[in-house]
Amino acid sequence: MDDERLVREVLCCFEAIGDERLEKELTALKEAIDAGRLKSAAQKIVPRVYEKRKELVRQDFLAMIRDVLPETKFRELKDMVLRGADRAAVYELQHWTQGRWHPSDKEMEVIEAFSDYYGG
Repeated sequence: MDDERLVREVLCCFEAIGDERLEKELTALKEAIDAGRLKSAAQKIVPRVYEKRKELVRQDFLAMIRDVLPETKFRELKDMVLRGADRAAVYELQHWTQGRWHPSDKEMEVIEAFSDYYGG
């Protein structure tokens, strides 16, 4: 894939997500396209967009599970996420809620949101 196509597809994809916290990075991509700095954007800005999105998802996941889990379970999953085992943390959350009689609506919302993100 050439640099221009990569940069434009990344821009389109992340604009569709609509996360305002990525605005700085998306603006940098737009400026790079306008200035014709596509190779630089593909090598420097695109990886930064993906890394920032990954970190934002981690923060969102931790914020949501903090509200629905007992403290010990929250700390266990937080440790997994901080070690980079994000997907494993989502699977562990799924397993933990399936073992309960009646998961709350909030627990199910968290599982659905992050299972979709991680392709579960």
